[in-house]
Amino acid sequence: MPRWLGYSLGYPRVRGYLNAYHDARASRLANAGAEDFRRFLGEI
Repeated sequence: MPRWLGYSLGYPRVRGYLNAYHDARASRLANAGAEDFRRFLGEI
């Protein structure tokens, strides 16, 4: 697997989340559960 695969897959999920929830902050997502991002997995 490429070295940056996790980043390459994760970045668009976080970006989609932040676009959908304008009041969210990236700094608060460190403790977010995977279920919070499940809706964005269809974009892979």
